[in-house]
Amino acid sequence: MRSVLLPGVTVGQGAIIGAGSVVRGHIPDYAVVTGNPGEVVGDSREFLLKQFRRLGRFSEAKTLTAILTQESRTDGPSK
Repeated sequence: MRSVLLPGVTVGQGAIIGAGSVVRGHIPDYAVVTGNPGEVVGDSREFLLKQFRRLGRFSEAKTLTAILTQESRTDGPSK
């Protein structure tokens, strides 16, 4: 299924756009966007953490948790 990004859309780093979504405007870094119109429904880092744990990929989950902890201490993602 296709997603539609309307003219002028900017998609932030690490964002996930759901199938069938219609998106306009600015999508923040690490946002999960779904629907028509597209709405931010979550954080892609948290989504990935849940998926790693569900799949038993604990070393990746541990690494991602360390990154998230470091970012929360520095008040934002490191670039």
